Amino acid sequence: MRLARIALLLVSLGSVVLAAEAIVRLAGASLLPAAPQNEEGARRADDDLDWFDLSRRNVRGIYNGVPYETNGAGFRGRAVSPRPDRHTFRIALIGDSIAMGSGVRFEDSYGEVLARKLKPALWPRVEVLNFGVAGLQAANVVDRFELLGPRFHPDLVVYGYTLNDLEGPAYRMRVSRDPPAWPRPPGVWDSHLWAYLSPRIASLREALLPPPGSYLHELDENYFDNPEVTAWLEAQLDRLAGITKQLGVCGVVLIHPRLSTLNALHPFDRHYRSVEEAARGRGFSVVRGYPAFRGERAEDLWVSPHDKHPNAEGHALLATTLADALRSLPTSCWERPR
Repeated sequence: MRLARIALLLVSLGSVVLAAEAIVRLAGASLLPAAPQNEEGARRADDDLDWFDLSRRNVRGIYNGVPYETNGAGFRGRAVSPRPDRHTFRIALIGDSIAMGSGVRFEDSYGEVLARKLKPALWPRVEVLNFGVAGLQAANVVDRFELLGPRFHPDLVVYGYTLNDLEGPAYRMRVSRDPPAWPRPPGVWDSHLWAYLSPRIASLREALLPPPGSYLHELDENYFDNPEVTAWLEAQLDRLAGITKQLGVCGVVLIHPRLSTLNALHPFDRHYRSVEEAARGRGFSVVRGYPAFRGERAEDLWVSPHDKHPNAEGHALLATTLADALRSLPTSCWERPR
């Protein structure tokens, strides 16, 4: 009798697995994992610009699949006057590829969407100057703003911070940037069900117990067990705080979310908290981007299956979050510096 029950259980489990396999096969590619991801955005066949063109003056072409154009000062967007007119409030947006809007049209980047959302606020016109450039870490971001920003007399500074901005000289990089593979058990055939489940099992494993060699383990090591790189990041925030103080303007740090596991298992909150604590300790207002993304399907917010940069929908979420936060700033932050 006992053997019969075990046999019945095994047959039932086998039937469930076969049914699940059939469902995944019928659903097709929509349920199967995407191709390997490239955080920086792979160069596309139709691109005629490369990374070195991004900060050159008066560039026009295609970068990461979309039109890209710089003005006479070498930052993305239309030409602007050195000083805003008396009816215009000017925001300087600094950061890396997400702030720049890699993979999205300029009008869809969150800086431009933000400017449109803030128009009915305290000023007749809000202008966002986008100093972001792909590939910059925190020191490069501050260097670029120190060089360009004061020339254009911003009234507010927003630093769009990405977790990999920590990658300074003391940063400890893991050997591989590919996610750790979840090995296929012996005897498992070419199963669509396993292809669907295995990356999710790997993500769960990495979120709960990051293995050495995973990106999460690398972030943990550098954010919490690398005092030298932590001090380096704090020094860059100190520099930026000094520049904003000299300009007489408020500074805001928007923490970009990592577009992965946007649910209860999202494992990057501890890193966001670390950045938030460091920024607030230097007088910055801090805006977390992640809450607006919680519950979304991460893949729906990527530029492409090969590029985890936020697409236009992702930029719209960032813009809405940032606009709400900026409206709640003290009135003094919306006054033009003397």
